[in-house]
Amino acid sequence: KQWYQRRVRGMPARSSGLQSRSKGLLPAMNEKRVGVIGLGSGGSIICEELAKAGIGNLVLIDHDRLEFHNVARHACSLDDVGRKKVNAVKDLILKKNPYW
Repeated sequence: KQWYQRRVRGMPARSSGLQSRSKGLLPAMNEKRVGVIGLGSGGSIICEELAKAGIGNLVLIDHDRLEFHNVARHACSLDDVGRKKVNAVKDLILKKNPYW
């Protein structure tokens, strides 16, 4: 199988104002890099939460495409069926915070 990888890089959150309630943590969190291998039902939700927590760099790794029977457990929606999971999760994160 061929593995697909996408990087999602963040901007300093203080410039976006989207996460102003946790100002003290954000400079340290923005410098962190986390890799998530496997973007299924667990990995997709973990990526979404890491982005909300202010992690500045996410490396998303998965070889699969989102299938219809997986959507009920996945963070992505029916609109993403057939897409590579790395692209679908990247777009999900960017919809939550376009500054990422």
